[in-house]
Amino acid sequence: MDTLPSEILQIILYYLDKDQSSFAEVNITSKAFYYASLPHLYQAPSFSTIQRFRTFVQNLNKKAAKCVRIIDLSLTAHRWDAAMDTHILLLSQKAKNIEHLNLCLCHIAPGILYSCATEFKQLRYLSINGNRHVGDTTMSILIPLLKDIRELDIGATAIRDRSMVLIGKYCQKLESLDVSDCHRITEVGVRCVTTQLPHLSYLRIENCYNVVSMEGEFDGITVEEEGDWEDEEEEEEEEGEREARIDQNDSNNQLQSSLYYL
Repeated sequence: MDTLPSEILQIILYYLDKDQSSFAEVNITSKAFYYASLPHLYQAPSFSTIQRFRTFVQNLNKKAAKCVRIIDLSLTAHRWDAAMDTHILLLSQKAKNIEHLNLCLCHIAPGILYSCATEFKQLRYLSINGNRHVGDTTMSILIPLLKDIRELDIGATAIRDRSMVLIGKYCQKLESLDVSDCHRITEVGVRCVTTQLPHLSYLRIENCYNVVSMEGEFDGITVEEEGDWEDEEEEEEEEGEREARIDQNDSNNQLQSSLYYL
């Protein structure tokens, strides 16, 4: 098995279809498969529990750490109740190549977030949604380190317009910004990012009750804000009415056909 070309090994791994349990079994079959499967196994690990995440970080060796690109804890149960600072800090010291970091509803201390932004030089996506410890003071330290960020989710945090000004100043490559449920920002902060970020194409300001924008002000940017759910309900009602009319027409046609034969 160790004599097979790397191309053949990659074709075999392709058919495992991102099944982590299968990659884990293949990883221990031979030396050749160990090195071939390592990137597939560690590129985007998933964690159903906090304990599995902790075990992963503690046992992460140097070779495997270089392969880690995505850490997504958004589906990890009870993360909002767990103390995770120690293991997130350890992760930042081991895995330097992380590009996607989702810490939604994880209560991470500002100092740990600073360490992540410092160590993850290739970070392109960051979510700290729901972290109420994050405010303008934290963002004033964090934002200048995120100059290459493409997608930023800071919804449901305690930021104000000052943070929006910093985002507009430093995050010039930003394409997507989520500040939903940030009740302290206003249209002043929103204008800072919409006018100063040339690549911004998506902005979520749902439940930002202090944002009052003029009609057409954010043309060219997909803006998701409060009231979109009403549009969806209206579309569903219209679709239901269309289906009802079609059913009624079909019934009428069937009735006419029956009368014809009578």
